[in-house]
Amino acid sequence: MKRVFIGHRGVGKSSLLHRHKEYFPGVPAFDLDIEIELRTGKKVADIFANQGEPIFRELEHKVFQNIITLDNFVISVGGGFNPQFIPAECEVIFAKCRIIA
Repeated sequence: MKRVFIGHRGVGKSSLLHRHKEYFPGVPAFDLDIEIELRTGKKVADIFANQGEPIFRELEHKVFQNIITLDNFVISVGGGFNPQFIPAECEVIFAKCRIIA
């Protein structure tokens, strides 16, 4: 399984990822922002503030490329992630929030 959750900020991608872990406990699950923080030792907000968005996007792409080398994974990416980086063999699930008035 190679699955990527995409969508705008605040639509519930992280919640979907946690639910996915419950249904598929054997599948490695990653939140891309958390992985960036773990690998750099810096908060995403600090990277943006101190190094700028271009540096963050480079880190984001590098960490994503590392994770997708796995044979089996699910990953939630941030709202600003470029979906063109997602390989064709990955299943992409677009999460969105529906507002009912």
